[in-house]
Amino acid sequence: MFPWLGQDFFPAVDAGRFDLHVRMTSGTRIEETARRVDQIEGMIRQVIPKKQLQGIIDNIGIPYSGINLSYNTTGTMSPADADIIVSLNPDHEPTIGFMRQIRERLRTQFPSVSYWYPPADIVAQILNFGLPAPFDVQIVGADKVHDATHREQISRSD
Repeated sequence: MFPWLGQDFFPAVDAGRFDLHVRMTSGTRIEETARRVDQIEGMIRQVIPKKQLQGIIDNIGIPYSGINLSYNTTGTMSPADADIIVSLNPDHEPTIGFMRQIRERLRTQFPSVSYWYPPADIVAQILNFGLPAPFDVQIVGADKVHDATHREQISRSD
């Protein structure tokens, strides 16, 4: 499957919205998570022109009830997790372009933050059977430096 990582099996649907799940380092308090999410949201507002942005909603921390937890499919596990949901106006540039710019800025401006884009459109959500991602890639080995090199190489491929 390695040659097809990062490829969609079906045509992409531009739903005019995207979800961004961010995870701070383990043990981060919810107040610090909220501060970092505000910074990330500010960066998103720099990438997306104001006239194309309809709104941003942040869900930070663990859902407080079992009902909310059962509807959350992004893997929120602690106060260090947050979902950033971005909606665009009808006359917007391609969503994937914004997502690529945000991904690049996250790498450089927030290197300690883990992030991924859960499926935002109903087609991808159905095809993923409700999972946050169709593949879970893990690099495991005895040579930590070599493993880190492979991990970086995979994470930088679009």
